[in-house]
Amino acid sequence: MSLKFFKHSIPAVYGVNLVGSGVGAGLIIVLLEFLHPHTILLVICSFAVATLVIAWYELTTKYHLHLFLCIIISSIIICAIFSILHHPLNINNFKPLPQILQLPQSSVILQLSNPQSLIHVVKSPVIPYRAVAGLSLQSSAIIPDQLGMFIDANHFSAINQFTENKPDTLAFLADTSSALAYQVIKKPQQLILGLAGGSTLLQAFYHQANHIDIVEPNPLIINIFTDKLANYTGWKHLAPQTQIYNQSFRSFFLAFPDKKYDVIQLDFIDGGHIGSNIYSLAENYNYTVEAIEQYWRALTHQGVVQFTHWLDLPARSSLKLVNTIQSMLNQQGIESPGNHLVLIRSWKTLTILLSKQPLNSGIISNIIQFCHAKGFDTIYFPNITAVQTNKTNIIPHPTFHQLINETILNNKNFRLSYKFDISVTSDNKPFFNHFFKWTSINEFLSLARKGGISLIETSYLLQFLILIICIIFSTLLIILPLIFHNSHSTNTALLKSHSLAFTDYFLLIGFSFFFLEIAFIQYFVLWFDNILIAVTVTTCSFLIFSGIGSILANILINKQFSYSLLINTTVICIILSLISLQFILPLLFEWLRHSTLLTKSIIAIIIISPLTVAIGFPFATALASLGKQLDQLIPWAWSINNSASVISILLAPIIAIELGFNSLLLIAACCYLAAAYAFQKFTARLNYTKAG
Repeated sequence: MSLKFFKHSIPAVYGVNLVGSGVGAGLIIVLLEFLHPHTILLVICSFAVATLVIAWYELTTKYHLHLFLCIIISSIIICAIFSILHHPLNINNFKPLPQILQLPQSSVILQLSNPQSLIHVVKSPVIPYRAVAGLSLQSSAIIPDQLGMFIDANHFSAINQFTENKPDTLAFLADTSSALAYQVIKKPQQLILGLAGGSTLLQAFYHQANHIDIVEPNPLIINIFTDKLANYTGWKHLAPQTQIYNQSFRSFFLAFPDKKYDVIQLDFIDGGHIGSNIYSLAENYNYTVEAIEQYWRALTHQGVVQFTHWLDLPARSSLKLVNTIQSMLNQQGIESPGNHLVLIRSWKTLTILLSKQPLNSGIISNIIQFCHAKGFDTIYFPNITAVQTNKTNIIPHPTFHQLINETILNNKNFRLSYKFDISVTSDNKPFFNHFFKWTSINEFLSLARKGGISLIETSYLLQFLILIICIIFSTLLIILPLIFHNSHSTNTALLKSHSLAFTDYFLLIGFSFFFLEIAFIQYFVLWFDNILIAVTVTTCSFLIFSGIGSILANILINKQFSYSLLINTTVICIILSLISLQFILPLLFEWLRHSTLLTKSIIAIIIISPLTVAIGFPFATALASLGKQLDQLIPWAWSINNSASVISILLAPIIAIELGFNSLLLIAACCYLAAAYAFQKFTARLNYTKAG
């Protein structure tokens, strides 16, 4: 409505809206650093009240009346918000936290928030926690008191009580599958990726690690473990030999390229099931070929990298990870990757050990003895036989051993014929926890009564379902104006004759904008190695500089520049920018890899600003063209573009999973070229029809 009302200044109005959106996106992140999400709702509502005051002032001449009404309305809104803020945050009852709080006398004893997460620490005295991932069923060790830590009311980690410097109280941690690394290397120099509840740190302390470095991206978790609950966690006993780095995992290796470790450990760093349906669309760059190569290079001559994850049946995540590790080893020129790998499993977890050196018979003997003593099953080690597997935690067939063997043998036919996607992950196609294959869907559905539905990543199919629904409703809503608009109107007749080109243009512009934005978010996730900063920098830059581009378009249009010339020129600039950035960004990332986050942020904004300014031209320029020729169609054009925006947000993750993030850039470039052609086609036919 605003664009139609200000039809002679459409690009300027649209540009200001984009700039405001970009500033708002950045402001929310800043506010989350200092305020609770509840309080931020009040701030957001105050902006709405301010907008109301300004609008009333502009639309009325009765100053005293509008001032009085604005004060009344503002007061009502603020009072209502304050009353809401007195109530606790309503969390989805299907999340773990609300369910745990149903236990007798369980309560939240600590709550912290920042832009990354909302963390609750819960005490349950009546039904106490006894959560030890990968604990042997044969273990008789006493588990200490625990608190439950929930990240975003979902990811659970147990915080173990360690109040006295008595390592014997931690003996239960030696009975877990993740203790495998200490059978290979004694008293290691150790790196732990992810602090979580601190169990991995306590395990390293129990096994007398010489020194322990921990990398934890979330400062709240560090604060809880080393300050808020320091007496409970025993931090004063752990601190002398422990160093914690508040960094993301991959940036740590870039910042300290000379550090070498005997053991690098990644245990349950996702805070949940690696193959969970809920997170099948959440990318993870810590399990790609490039990431594992970083871990490999940080090992000492005899070092090992260890991954521990939840066991999934049928095997999916373990096969994908082993396949990725093998690909990395092949790139390092290692001809027999299987000589560097060990896999064992408990009743619930699976541990993968990657050794820098080929495993000798002495180490293998230690591993076999460890598994026999603790009741774990060996899945793979060099020269293993099927008889040596599936002895304790028995499954109907030695499936894991057979599948891992096929994977390590690099059997391409096996990978292609396997019912799940276990392909190698890379920074272009990261670890999505996605294993679904369309070729297997009929078989899964046919097994519905036997539990086959559970084998399908429901979030992935749900994404498809929502996408189809959006396409159907968008199509209907786009077509309806053509049906119900005044059929005798000249504009309607013109539109119906050229509606395809008109619709194509605004659809393509909507697709391309969000494809580019999502692709660049992923580029900067790799560079910053921090998704929050990457999203903030990319979103703010795209919105603010696109807004500036729209304002510049308004200036040039007022100087009588041709609409077609502006759109063609900016599309060419966008294509050239994308091509140049494909070469510049990798070099820039390598050159500035040791820079601070502030420096990286500034450079990122500077680098993408020319592209994002150009992106602001096509939509605003086309709307301005409509404002002069077919102003009745401005709301329709806006709705078409918004429909494309919604569809593209749903479609982009699917494209990224199937084809990789680089494909989003290519598709976006093609969309812009097609949009330029559609605009020329529409305007040419429109001018021809009017001339006729």
